[in-house]
Amino acid sequence: MNKFILSISVITVIFFCLGCNKYLDKLPDDQLREDEIFTRYDKVNQLVTDIYAKAKGANQPISWFYHFSSAAITDEAEGSSVEGNITNRYNTGDWSVNELPGDNGQFWNSLYDGIRRTNVVLQGVTKYNTPDDILEPGSLPMRIGEIYFMRAYFHLLLIRIYGEIPYVDHVITATENMNFEKQSFHTVVERLLKMPRKLIKECQKNGKVKILDALTKEHVWV
Repeated sequence: MNKFILSISVITVIFFCLGCNKYLDKLPDDQLREDEIFTRYDKVNQLVTDIYAKAKGANQPISWFYHFSSAAITDEAEGSSVEGNITNRYNTGDWSVNELPGDNGQFWNSLYDGIRRTNVVLQGVTKYNTPDDILEPGSLPMRIGEIYFMRAYFHLLLIRIYGEIPYVDHVITATENMNFEKQSFHTVVERLLKMPRKLIKECQKNGKVKILDALTKEHVWV
């Protein structure tokens, strides 16, 4: 009887270990393959949500430099010396492109990171034909429309600060020619004006006409 119980116990442990190995073979969410992400609506939806969070951090006028508004580096106001003397460092020239005090995600590198994220999503949903949300059909076209909006929005923030910028509408690879030509403010604006029409087209699929809170057919955000 004891041998029988021992045998059952050994078999149970073996099956348990095999199950654990199979479970542990799964990659963490931050190490999933491209196809594992873009063949699932919930994963794409999370990527879009993350981009919203990045866009929020990139444009916070009241806390442009964490603790100070953007007014503190203009003639409108003067910042205090607390919190690292952030804004006064700009006024006295104590900064460089490699050290931007109060970086809150509103500068060149971070904004282009946001643009890259939007392009990765747009490329991924096309490449892998991402399925729509089962519970709310029509959600995917809405999300795609929002991504077009976000890509244009990041470009808008860039030209607001820098004027002439490269317009990037695809995923840049490591082997690609990195000589990006800056385009004039007006040229970029002309390209941005095309985005609302694309957004409306995407969001109207499956009969849906709700197009973000800040955009309607009669209101163009640029």
